[in-house]
Amino acid sequence: MITDYAYTPTIWPSVSNQVLLLILCIYGWQHRNIPGALPLAIGCLFAMLWSTGIILEMIAMDLATKIVWYKLQASCQVPTVTATTCFFLEYVWPGRWLTRRNIALLSIIPLLGIVAVLTNDFHHLIWIGFSFAESIIPVRGPIVWTFFIYGILWTLACFFILIWLFIRSPQHRWPVSIMLLGELGGRLAYVANFKVVDNWFYVPAFAIPFTAYAIALFAFRIFDPIVMARQTAIDQLYAGMLVLNPLGHVVNINPAAEQILQVSAQRARNQKFSSLLPADIEKLLADNSLGPELEFSLGAGPGARDYTLAFSQLKDWRGLEVGRLLLLRDITEQKRAQAKIIEQQRALATLQERDRLARELHDSLAQTLAAARLQASAAKILLQQDQITQVGACLELIEETTLSSEVDVREYLLGAKLALDSNVPFFQVLRQYAGHFSQQYGLEIRLSIPPELETRGIGAKAELQLLRIIQEALSNVRKHAHAKNIQVTFTLSGLQVQVAIVDDGRGFDAAWAGTKSQGFGLQSIRERAEALGGRLEVDSRPGNGTRIVVQMEISKE
Repeated sequence: MITDYAYTPTIWPSVSNQVLLLILCIYGWQHRNIPGALPLAIGCLFAMLWSTGIILEMIAMDLATKIVWYKLQASCQVPTVTATTCFFLEYVWPGRWLTRRNIALLSIIPLLGIVAVLTNDFHHLIWIGFSFAESIIPVRGPIVWTFFIYGILWTLACFFILIWLFIRSPQHRWPVSIMLLGELGGRLAYVANFKVVDNWFYVPAFAIPFTAYAIALFAFRIFDPIVMARQTAIDQLYAGMLVLNPLGHVVNINPAAEQILQVSAQRARNQKFSSLLPADIEKLLADNSLGPELEFSLGAGPGARDYTLAFSQLKDWRGLEVGRLLLLRDITEQKRAQAKIIEQQRALATLQERDRLARELHDSLAQTLAAARLQASAAKILLQQDQITQVGACLELIEETTLSSEVDVREYLLGAKLALDSNVPFFQVLRQYAGHFSQQYGLEIRLSIPPELETRGIGAKAELQLLRIIQEALSNVRKHAHAKNIQVTFTLSGLQVQVAIVDDGRGFDAAWAGTKSQGFGLQSIRERAEALGGRLEVDSRPGNGTRIVVQMEISKE
């Protein structure tokens, strides 16, 4: 029946759109695991059959052939509307509305419509007859309006479902807008079919909305498990997350950040991020020397919480900054645990220091008391022999020995009083001790401490030992060096810290410091330095002062 058709070039735009519908149908079938893709593929198939009937009707020559293709169009109309409805139901709420039972119920009307079209010659419920005036004009039967109202009602229902989704889900607003525009474009193209003589716009009336549906479903990857997994991970993230645009305004915020900042996502969006965080945060972020992570506190009193703020730039494929990502991490419990560990370390170090101090006092006092006892015994014997002059000399030695011991004990007690106060930072304790020592013994003591070391600290375990090393070194200078000035210099290099104690006293032979006969003070300093995993260096010559250097590694924490 090839002679029953007449070729016209005006069908090619329609044929090209048929190809587009076929591509959408195949693509939807291949991705049918995505919610809504299978109903979309079925809808494209029926729309393609519908538009095929329109094209064949256009080029058919006799009335009987045109009526055949008109019936094909009619049989595809209700299934196309139903498949589109199923697509919307599955897209808006996957798995809830498009159940097997509902699919079975929705299939009843399309099946009845197809059966009614195919058997119309027996009952004439769809059409009573046909006439022709440039196109087929049916004389409609009594139930045709039922199918027409069915299509209108579902179209309105889908429209309201999309509006509901637009309002409830911000991430669906662009896809919904595209689908609504596609619906509008399809309706306008369908109306234009009746105004254009050569019927160029028949197929675009179907291709426009279905292309919009495909873009909304596939291009935005709403149901992509990878995208959904990322979104779920962000929503369940313990850390607060804020996404800023280049102007510093919040464009997205996750639930953890809402809880941390006590602000809703709706209120936070488009706000300047500095209005949600402490006022000095923005200045700190602008200071590139501080690194990519900052610490700050929110709240006051016992309810205050500590957080770290980590930030990174967001760049596009050209390397241009398009925004910033801020991560807020609650470190309150971590800091409390660290403080507890430090407190325990200090308590342990204090106990160890008490034990060491007790041994040192025992050794030094034992020598002093033994010397005093010998002098007292000698004085007693001399007194019995009426050697009064020699008795006076013994008593003077006893006085000097006990006075020296008294000074040593006071010095120990001064250091212990300051060192045992765990609430005072190490370098503050050191400055207090140097001030007391300088005032009490008339020595000029200068401290040089790098700011980064003072900020970082040296670790609770090393603080007490290092303080005792400095105390012992100063005590040695007081007792033996006859110096006027002392310089204590800290030097930081990576994880290595060096402490140099330099005096301008009379000095001594440094070779003696490495022998077994070295003084009790230097021996104590060396033992403490080795206990820290460090080493001691002594540089001194008679008449040129003394330089004591302790090198050690500080804690990485």
